[in-house]
Amino acid sequence: MGPRLETTLQFLVELMKDETDLWWIIGSTAALLAGIEEIEPEDVDIVAPRACLEQALHRLGLAAVPSKTNSRFRSHPYQRISVPNGTDIELMGDLCVYGTLGFEPLIISSRVEVLIPNGLVFIPSIAEQISILSSFGRQKDLQKAKLLITKL
Repeated sequence: MGPRLETTLQFLVELMKDETDLWWIIGSTAALLAGIEEIEPEDVDIVAPRACLEQALHRLGLAAVPSKTNSRFRSHPYQRISVPNGTDIELMGDLCVYGTLGFEPLIISSRVEVLIPNGLVFIPSIAEQISILSSFGRQKDLQKAKLLITKL
């Protein structure tokens, strides 16, 4: 893990330390934290219930705004946060993914603790990460899912 990502994860631990709602890191950073070392995350994707992220944004002095719904995803709130000397964070509340029945909530049932210096962050299990990435349906996500399959 590079120093920029480590800085961001430290920022995240501090930001989310008072949150009692469940929150997770997903995407490239979750895959890296699960042991896929050939992935270099461009950002840190966080999913959580709306209220959890609204509280975090309030502590940062930022307003909670809905995302612009696109053909695959929608969330409320959605906020991209720039971390000084770190990697950007994307906060996605009540994330919904477009599937065969239209937009459906992303429901994560597993929660794996990952110890980092000065705290814990949380990712879905490897099996659930594969399922999540596959549901996204984008080529870049399917490639990450294939890498994760090697860790099962």
